[in-house]
Amino acid sequence: MRLYSYVMVALLVLPTFSVIFYGLLWNSPSIVDVMLTPVVLTLVASGLAALCLSLVLTPVAFYLSMRPNAVLEALVDVPASVPHPVMGIGILLLFSEYTPIGQLASSLGLNIFDTFLGLLLALVTVSAPVYVRSMREAFSALPKEQFEAFSTLGFGLWRQFVNVALPQVKASVLNSALTAMGRAISEFGSVAIVAYYVLTPPFNGAKYASVMIYDIFSYQGLQAAVAASAILIAVGLLVSTAARAVIFLKRMKQ
Repeated sequence: MRLYSYVMVALLVLPTFSVIFYGLLWNSPSIVDVMLTPVVLTLVASGLAALCLSLVLTPVAFYLSMRPNAVLEALVDVPASVPHPVMGIGILLLFSEYTPIGQLASSLGLNIFDTFLGLLLALVTVSAPVYVRSMREAFSALPKEQFEAFSTLGFGLWRQFVNVALPQVKASVLNSALTAMGRAISEFGSVAIVAYYVLTPPFNGAKYASVMIYDIFSYQGLQAAVAASAILIAVGLLVSTAARAVIFLKRMKQ
């Protein structure tokens, strides 16, 4: 069983490590220059998406840990179960002139097509299930007795969340945000639909890193795409390593 597990895991990561190995062989200053702005855009957008998730969906994860709800949990998982290009089309439709939300957004001067706002919205949507699942597990691991005690004192769920749960899961919030950021970095499908180009400041005309890699593959071939992909993998591994470090430090303190 041990050998089998190691072999299967090795097969799973072999394509990634192959890209890293050949990417180092085939890399060039020109590829680095081409990928610089897309990587910066990707880090900024995915980082902001993770911040938005932590601010908006942490209470949802707490609620699901305290009041399990199969329907609500299934709805949270919808962005993970629907093809991401379809999610992108859904976002564009929601903010189009055909819907009340789109008409309201238009009246406020908000445009999501090929804008940083649209890119951020796509990343938040597709990364939300990852964040909520991770934080729900963190909240579920807390002793239930303390919540029962505070409930008898008249603390509602919001007060329990703010005064009891949140101070105990700060490291988990950071870890979950970094995990969601890693998921956002790897996104392609919804981004290619909603914001193939980012035509708003400060990234006028820039492309998300995954979209840029697709373009490089289409126009320059496999070798150039492998070199560009190795750069993005390195960035993703740094974020993943940071998330693991947070978990390690949390366990060390315990």
